[in-house]
Amino acid sequence: VIISHSARLVLFVIFISSVGDALVLAGVMKKKWLLMISAVLLSVSMAFGHIYAKSKTLDNYQKYAGEDVRVYAKIAENYSFTASGNLSLTLADVHIETSAGYEKISGKITLYTNTNNLDLTKFSVGRYLSIKTKVELPILSLEEIIKNNEKLSSQIVSKVKPFAYFEDYLKIGYYPFFLEGEDDYNSRLTEVINMILDIELPLLRKIDTSYISKIKKLLMVVAKSAPFIANTTELASMVGVARQTLLSYFDYLEESMLIKQLFKESRGLGTLQKPDKLFLENTNLMYALAEEKIEIGNIRETFVLNQLKKKHDVFFSIESDFYVDNKYTFEIGGKNKKRKQIQGMESSYIIADNIEYGTDRRIPIWLFGFLY
Repeated sequence: VIISHSARLVLFVIFISSVGDALVLAGVMKKKWLLMISAVLLSVSMAFGHIYAKSKTLDNYQKYAGEDVRVYAKIAENYSFTASGNLSLTLADVHIETSAGYEKISGKITLYTNTNNLDLTKFSVGRYLSIKTKVELPILSLEEIIKNNEKLSSQIVSKVKPFAYFEDYLKIGYYPFFLEGEDDYNSRLTEVINMILDIELPLLRKIDTSYISKIKKLLMVVAKSAPFIANTTELASMVGVARQTLLSYFDYLEESMLIKQLFKESRGLGTLQKPDKLFLENTNLMYALAEEKIEIGNIRETFVLNQLKKKHDVFFSIESDFYVDNKYTFEIGGKNKKRKQIQGMESSYIIADNIEYGTDRRIPIWLFGFLY
């Protein structure tokens, strides 16, 4: 049976309509018309070779069920489309699904970065280097890095020179803004930060707007300081709220992907607990927020914590910088950092800046950028 191109498009839309009915009945999706818009847009793409979906499909998406985006992204997998708009910070699962699609189909899906949260595709050092150099690089497990860091660092350095790009990554390489130009990277990132602080936190978390400027000041202090040991009583006084309220604010800021809290041990779900250290979520935020020179130790620790936290449990340690997965002890420093502080401790390692090659228990800091 030979079916014309236009007839195929009509049949496709009818099929999608049936799928929409089934999803609505199953309770998976609340808005069938969203799927129908996606079907129509995709039908157009079949005729014209690509799709440009700058529409209400993803705009102000907090109003709609998250499953709609997943269905839409999967349908359009073989086509090029652009999504823009304001996506709520409460829908991290939607963004993660979209980001996975971005990786899987080699950049055919572009999520415009005028969204008002920071749950975008987050690039590792390895991914950033691959884009910049067009060299395919591996993703490594923590165990591989610990056991074979000498061999692995040598293999990677033979293909690319990590330190030629590492400083740029720390400043402008974590978010996909750099894909559309590096000159206005910090201004765009600052706009997103301000959107979260000025609009989303008061709207979604009911934080009094009179406290927002002091919360931003707190973030700036964390950005420029040596690894920040939190004195919650002093900080609560600075912001002008009760101590327990401040701890709630810390959780909101972490959920918004602006900070990371470090604790000595795991805490119960929903438990408010004083963090032992505070960090910004990543080094790009540090450079965007700090008005003064940033302390190098803070940059190093923020980077390592950010990379490890993707797949591992990281805890505060009195003896070292980080205690990971209740097994590994890490002390972070420059190339001349000594083992004195962790001497004799089992499964203990130096993470050293400004070295290209690993040597036994001294691991190059950049190698932790290949964990995802």
